[in-house]
Amino acid sequence: MVMKIENYIGTADTFTWPYNPQVFDDTTDSNHTTTPIGYQKHHIIVSGGGISPKNIILTGHFSGTSKLTNWRDCSKHFMQTTQLKKLYFESDKFHLGIGKQIKRTQSGGRTNFIDYVGAFEAIVGILFGDTEKSTGTNGGNTSTFVTKILAQYDGTGDVTYSDLLGNAIKIPSTVFSGTEKILYLLVQMVNSGSGIYVSEYSWVGIEVDSGTASSTTANKLVETGQNFLTTVNVGDVVYNTTDSTYTNVAAVDNDTTLSLDDDIMASSETYVIYHQTKAVQTTDGFGILQVGVSANITDITATNTSSSTEYFRDGYTD
Repeated sequence: MVMKIENYIGTADTFTWPYNPQVFDDTTDSNHTTTPIGYQKHHIIVSGGGISPKNIILTGHFSGTSKLTNWRDCSKHFMQTTQLKKLYFESDKFHLGIGKQIKRTQSGGRTNFIDYVGAFEAIVGILFGDTEKSTGTNGGNTSTFVTKILAQYDGTGDVTYSDLLGNAIKIPSTVFSGTEKILYLLVQMVNSGSGIYVSEYSWVGIEVDSGTASSTTANKLVETGQNFLTTVNVGDVVYNTTDSTYTNVAAVDNDTTLSLDDDIMASSETYVIYHQTKAVQTTDGFGILQVGVSANITDITATNTSSSTEYFRDGYTD
C-alpha cells in the first residue's frame, strides 16, 4: 500500500509518498480524566468512552532529483491547517485531521537525502472509509459517523434528525422561507473572522441559490443571468450535484461569478449553494449522528423532510 495525503473537500491535490515512511507511530489514547483522592488507595475516573486526538508520527526520507519537490509538496499539506486532510493509512481508509508539525533533519553527511519527521493530528479517533455508503449494515466493531445528509424541507414544521444512540439535531422551521434544500455535514472548517478557521461539527446549511454553470473558468462558478450579489455570501458552500463535490465561496465577484476555494465547477454542471444556519439545536455528543454496530444507515430518522432524503456514512467496516 502506498501512503498519500489529500484534501478532505474540494479538489484532492494529492501528495503520494514516493516510498512509505520507515516508521509510522499510531497511538490510541483514551480521553478521560483521573482525579486522585488524597491519601487514598482509590481514585476517580471520569470518562465518556472517548478517544483523544491521535498524534500520528511519520519518520522517513526523500532522495533523488525530486527530493526537494517531494519535501515541499509534503510539507505544504502539513502546514495547510485551515482545511482538513485525509492521511491514508490503508489503500481505502484514512485518518481525518491536520498536520501538527513537520521537521526537516539537516544532516551534513546525507547530501542526497532529505530526512523528515512529521506529526499529523487526527481529530476523530477512528479510521474513515474511502467511499461513503448510502445503504447497508455497519458490520464493524464500532459506531460509524453520518458524514452527509441531502434533504429537502417539506414546509410543515421543525426538521429533526436522530439516530438510535440518542444523538439528534433540530432545525427550527423559522429558518426556512419555503421548501429549501438542506445540507448536513459531519464537520466543516468555517472562517470565524479575520481568517481564523474553526472546525464545526453537525454543520447545517440551507439552500440560498441553485442553477447550472454556463461556462468553465478555473476556481470559478459562472452562470449568466444569476443574482449572486443578492443571494450568496463568502463562506457559503457550493455543492456540485453533478459529481457530488463541494467547496466554499471565497468571493462574490459579481452577479454572475463566484470565486471558489477549489476548482470543482465546469460548464453544464448543476449546483446548490447553502448558507450555514446557526439556529441548529443539538443533543448529547454535539448532535453528531452515528450508525451503531449492526445498524443500517436507514435507521437515521427525520421529520418534515421529503421522501428523497439521502443519508451517507463513512465506509469504515472494522
